[in-house]
Amino acid sequence: MGTDTGGVIRDLSPRGAAVDPQGYFHGIVGRTVTLRCDGLCTVEVKFRWFRNCRIGVEFDGCSNTAAKVHAYSKYFHREAILQPA
Repeated sequence: MGTDTGGVIRDLSPRGAAVDPQGYFHGIVGRTVTLRCDGLCTVEVKFRWFRNCRIGVEFDGCSNTAAKVHAYSKYFHREAILQPA
């Protein structure tokens, strides 16, 4: 929707992530959003669900995204804090 919000990645897998937004998040399920994170770089994800102030996103499955997630899991295994642009 053209806005940025920070957040914390709580759960990360090769297929997606659960994120706790630290501000107002307004998204439409099924829409593409951009996830920017130190260590993970920038990836395009699909917004899949919103429950209990947490959002779920799904990665696109391309090999470039998979490599970024794998590298992040290997080298930055602490909680990631998303930075607004």
